[in-house]
Amino acid sequence: MVNETPPFLLLDKDARATLQTMLAETHAALGVLDDTGAPSVSRIAFLWLDGAAYSLISTLSDHTQALEADPR
Repeated sequence: MVNETPPFLLLDKDARATLQTMLAETHAALGVLDDTGAPSVSRIAFLWLDGAAYSLISTLSDHTQALEADPR
């Protein structure tokens, strides 16, 4: 006997709208502490892929240098 139940749940209208909004987002805020300990926030580009967030940032940027100095 074959199980004909689909291996996923069908999206309702609200879930589909939420998903489209989430997938359309391509920017995030990255907060770091600068070399004086002051907070700094930068807008970064990111991509959601397989449940994880990815971003490409330059090693020349202030926030990359702050992350390398204090990766918390």
